[in-house]
Amino acid sequence: MRMVLGLVLHSSHQARMLEASGTLRGVQLELVVYEQEREIRPKVEALLKRARLDGILLGRVPYDACRDLLPADLPFSINRYTALELTLTLGRALRQGWAPAPVSIDTFDRSVVDDVTTALGIEPEHVTCLPYDAETSYDRIVDFHERFLSEHPDGFVITVRSEVTRALGDKARMLNVVPLESSVRAEVHELVLRIRSQRATELSFAAGIFSVIDFEKDSNLDRARVGLLNMLLNTPEFADAWVDTRAAAAWPCWRPGRCSTRSPATGPRCRCSARPRRRSGSAWRRASGSGPRRACASCWPRRRLRTPSRPVHRAAS
Repeated sequence: MRMVLGLVLHSSHQARMLEASGTLRGVQLELVVYEQEREIRPKVEALLKRARLDGILLGRVPYDACRDLLPADLPFSINRYTALELTLTLGRALRQGWAPAPVSIDTFDRSVVDDVTTALGIEPEHVTCLPYDAETSYDRIVDFHERFLSEHPDGFVITVRSEVTRALGDKARMLNVVPLESSVRAEVHELVLRIRSQRATELSFAAGIFSVIDFEKDSNLDRARVGLLNMLLNTPEFADAWVDTRAAAAWPCWRPGRCSTRSPATGPRCRCSARPRRRSGSAWRRASGSGPRRACASCWPRRRLRTPSRPVHRAAS
């Protein structure tokens, strides 16, 4: 079955993202390409109406822009920028002849920035970071970078947000973070494997038969059966299972008063105290659905009698 995967990306990353997804087989990509972040929500809404998606891959900004539009059962993956992308961006600054600090960074997690700057030996006071927050407006991000540049005129800005690039691109030295093909490829393949695993789980089927055994003679079989049913229904592993209860079957005995079968709930097992006479056909037949238990030919019922509890005895012919 062909898989349909949605991909939400910025126009500047389109070629790189498509190259990273080129190794997939049996997957149809539905693209949502945006120039400005305000375009994300209407384009994702249009995608959900025209295509039936099996999953969607998007960044943190697109996810927060359209998270309420995504169906609850739709698998998704959020592409996050890692320490490797930040390190390579700082390397690009060195290649252009810029000092790696002072620098102002937005959107990256504080822990990622601390790990990279510590590994490169950059003084913490020369690095400012504004972690990602869905409630943070563009104006606040721009104001954060402008205050940094006013204090460090020789510094530069690393950003992930296209709106910030548009606002400060002509006023300061700035670098945009570029996603790596290997990171995108790993995210896409992980999402595809997760979808296929979910499909396999939904198609799997298992059946089990539970019976009430080892109960006292004076106990109520119907009550015990109801207790077993409630226990299965309240077990988390059986949350999506179909549990059915069936009445017990009565198995006639060939020798009344001498069969030690306690209850039909123990299954069609003949435990007569005396060996019956040999009749036509095999003297012993395997009881249907009872595993290794056997019933003698004389006690084998010609039909099941739907009675609730005690065995039904009949006189030997």
